[in-house]
This record gives sequence, structure tokens and C-alpha cells, in this order.
Amino acid sequence: MDGSEISSDEPKKNGFRYICEPVLFLYSFAYMLQFPTAHQYIYSRFSENIGFKYSYNNPHAGISRECHHGSMNQTDIHAQQKVQSATAHFQIYYHIMSIIPSTIMNLFYGALSDEVGRRCMMTLVLICSVIESSILLVNIVFKLPLWTIFIGNACAGFGGGLNGMFMLIIAYTADVTEKMDRSVRIGYIETALFLGMTISNYASGELIHQYGFTIPQVVTVLSHLSAILYVAFVLKKSRDQNKPRNETNKWLIFWQQPINMWNILVKERANKDLLYLAIFILISGLTFTVSVHSVFTLYLLNRPFCWLARDVGYIMGTYFLLLSLGTAIGMKILTPTIPEWLLSLLSFMMSAGSFVYIAFATNKLDLYAGEILFCFVGPTSGCPGGGPMN
Repeated sequence: MDGSEISSDEPKKNGFRYICEPVLFLYSFAYMLQFPTAHQYIYSRFSENIGFKYSYNNPHAGISRECHHGSMNQTDIHAQQKVQSATAHFQIYYHIMSIIPSTIMNLFYGALSDEVGRRCMMTLVLICSVIESSILLVNIVFKLPLWTIFIGNACAGFGGGLNGMFMLIIAYTADVTEKMDRSVRIGYIETALFLGMTISNYASGELIHQYGFTIPQVVTVLSHLSAILYVAFVLKKSRDQNKPRNETNKWLIFWQQPINMWNILVKERANKDLLYLAIFILISGLTFTVSVHSVFTLYLLNRPFCWLARDVGYIMGTYFLLLSLGTAIGMKILTPTIPEWLLSLLSFMMSAGSFVYIAFATNKLDLYAGEILFCFVGPTSGCPGGGPMN
């Protein structure tokens, strides 16, 4: 990749080669396709190790039939509980191995992308993700020890992950778009993000059900590679470097980035408390979304549901579909008329209420009815352009 992208004096760019949304779509598609694939693969491996007769695609195999009819014996119930516990603990480390390095790296992404270019940093994120997905693919094919997955997680974390990619997409869009047009482009970006997440979850259920875990992971790797090819051969750099800069000062600015961010955070300003509140809302929302997504999958695999991969994919796809519809409708109708703090509060209340309702569900209809509430969650929760961002 060539050129730093630091000048702000050149005219804005037009044309399809400045459209970065396909990169985010491919990345979010691959990211969310790997999510259920990895979780159900880990669940399958622990089931195999513990001796629990789990089947992800056959309602008549293993204990699926007994589970659906509530006729599991105590030995199988105990084995299922051990699998659930082992998988839950593994997923804690699974996420920690990517979240910690991702959080650290994202502190430097703004300054680093200014110096080496948005495309270079996008490529770095994608290469790290390819390494992660390839390691998981090799693990699936050869049934390597599960701890080897952590190597890929750490690598993807140092690449910045989904948050890093989203930051780069926003920065690239700001470079090539006039200020008056940015709100429209943000809408396109959110659409690409939600489409990728929704389609991948629907696809994951069918792919795992029909082909097992290998083919979905191959699709994940190919999606990452397609995004790399798009960045390398289609997407043009967003800004040209016209002014030479002192190398020492350039890297000094880079290393001072976390300090500058801290100074901005603690700087005395009007409505400072609102800034802290917004940060708290964003962190809480992201933590809630990721953690619940993981637990929700285990919940669906447990009694009394014991769902197959296809059913898990359908309900998770519906979750993101309703969330995206709520975002599209809410941002258009509710945001201009309701204060942002109230929208945020309503969003959290609806989200919590939905999961409380789902926690007491006893059948498939109850689960889908609970997800309807996510239409009202979208305006802020999980939405990059929502109230907390403002």
C-alpha cells in the first residue's frame, strides 16, 4: 500500500473506487459468520471430550430427541451441564484474548492511519483476521487442541478487530465525502454493517446444518480475502501527502496518541458529565451485546430447546434484522423528536426487557415474540450513528 493520507486541502473524491462500504460488508459478514461457527464448534468439541451426545444437524441423533421431549436421564443432564460450563469458561478467555489487544491497538489507530494511510490499516486488520480464521479452519479440519484458537484470537485483536475496521471506514468516509453528505454515507455504512451481520447469521445456520463447520469457516476465509482484494485493487487512497513531515515528530505524535486522548477526556469543558455518560453507555452497550450474544447461543443449545444449528442461525439472523429495522426507523422518526438521553434509556430498557422475556420462554414462538422488542432497541443500542455517538 502506498502513500500517507494526511492532507485535507484536496477536493473530495467521487466514483465507485471511493466506495468503502463493500469492505465493511465483507468484513462484518465474515466476522459474524465465524462467531456462531466458532461457538458451536467449541461446544461440539467439549461435548465429544465429555461424552455428551450432541448433534448440530440431526433432530433424531444423539440426545436431541430426548432433550426436546424432556426425557433426558440424569447422566445426560449432568454431562450437558458440564459441557455448558466448560464452553462458557472457554468463551470468556476466547473473547479476552481478542478484546485486550484490540483495545490497546485501537488507541493508536487514528494517528497511525493518518501516517500510513487508511487502506494500509484496513489491509492490516484484514490480514490479521485472515490469520485468525485460517487458524480456526486448520483446527476444525485437523482437530487440534482448542487452545490453539487463542493464537488466532490474539492476532485478530492486534489487528484491531471490528471496532478498528469501523473506525477506519468512518475515517476514510470523512476523507472522501463533503460534510453535508456525510450523514447519508453514515447511513450506507450502517446498512452495510447490519446487512453483513444479518445475512451471515442466517447463512451460518444453513451452512453448519448442511456441511458442518468446515465449509462455513472456508467461506469466512474467502470473505476476508475478497475484502483484501477489494482494498488492494479497487479502493483508492483517500488522501494524498503533499507536505513532508519530520519523521521524529511524526512518530512522536503517534506514541503520544493515548496521552492526547486522555487529556481530551479529562479536559474541563461544558457538559463534561455528558461525555462520561456517553462513554459509559457505549461501553455498556457493546459489552452487553457481545456477552449476551455468547450466552444466548448456549441458552438455545441447552434444555428445554436443544436447538440445531439451523434454528440458532435463524433466530440470531432475526435478532440483527429487527435491530437494523429498528435503527432505520428509529433514527428517521424518533431521533428528531425524542431527546437522545431518553432514547438511550428506552433502548436499554427494551433490550433488558426483551432478554428477561426470552429467559422465561418455553417454546420457539415465545423466543421470536421476545425478539420483536429489538425493533425498539435499534435507535441507539449497537448503532454507530445513535444518540450516544452524538
